[in-house]
Amino acid sequence: MGYSLKGDIEKKQLQIDYLTKAKNLFIDIIKESKERGFYYFTAASSEYLARIEDRLGNYSVSAEHYKRAKKAHSESLSTVKYKRRIKRINEKIEYVSAWSLIEEARIYHERESHLKAKELFQEACEILQDLTSYDYESVYYSAWIFLEEAEHLSKQEKHEEAIEAYTITIETFVKTSETLKKVFKQATDGLERKKLSKLEKLIKVRIKHCSARVQVEEARLLERKGEHLAAAEKFALAALDFKEVCKKFKIKKEQEELEGGYYLCRAWESMEFAEAYGDSNRFAEAAELFTKASTLFSSSKMKLLSSGNSAFCQALEFGTQFDETMDIKFKAEL
Repeated sequence: MGYSLKGDIEKKQLQIDYLTKAKNLFIDIIKESKERGFYYFTAASSEYLARIEDRLGNYSVSAEHYKRAKKAHSESLSTVKYKRRIKRINEKIEYVSAWSLIEEARIYHERESHLKAKELFQEACEILQDLTSYDYESVYYSAWIFLEEAEHLSKQEKHEEAIEAYTITIETFVKTSETLKKVFKQATDGLERKKLSKLEKLIKVRIKHCSARVQVEEARLLERKGEHLAAAEKFALAALDFKEVCKKFKIKKEQEELEGGYYLCRAWESMEFAEAYGDSNRFAEAAELFTKASTLFSSSKMKLLSSGNSAFCQALEFGTQFDETMDIKFKAEL
């Protein structure tokens, strides 16, 4: 995709190695803490494990670790006497409950069950809103509620409604960014400031991603109207956005999905040009790009969509060549 792949792969592998070592360390800490009845260390280590699995894209495993953290925090209440400490632990119980829901929402997002993901994000936000130490996170994940709605409408091929929903999502992320900047100015804790900075970067990526999705939906509408050149232009713009977003993601699975989106848009762009000019070479180019996209998607539906489009473009390539040639023998071969 035009950037240094070897260095990128080595860097990511090094990060994975460090995270794997950290995982093993926390697993050992949890085992020893449980044996000694140190609930706090068990809960804290479970939270760290959950975050590591989240970074690796293992959302179901992460959700389970958050549930274990909740159990350990609950067990620790029987050993604590100070009211302030009890209040803090109860807040932690609610916080890890919210994060367990967020991880489950991400699982459903990957499965393209967007309404279920939306429901879980909503539940998580309702919990986070009541936690003064973490309420700013609810602002960020509230935007995901709109994003899941947009994804659902796109999946239903309701392009105009999807465009409106993605636009609302972008506006919500922009407002979220403004809120987080205010929180950042007031924050004194270093870890909290670091988390806020990370969310700021993620917001920029999500806005760019939603912008790409708007371009795709607009291209689809133009395609329906037979405006192939205008549709090709929109697909080209979407491809550029996907390419830019792809570089920002560290999780291999998400990066490959976005790279698949890039090749898909490039393929649709070539296909629209082929339709506009009756160009067999463009159909061949589109077929090759669709095949590249199919190798990157984890979703069986997207793999089938891409490979099906590839076969369709190959058929159109041969059909166009058939119409162009006057050679009877070549027509028979086609």
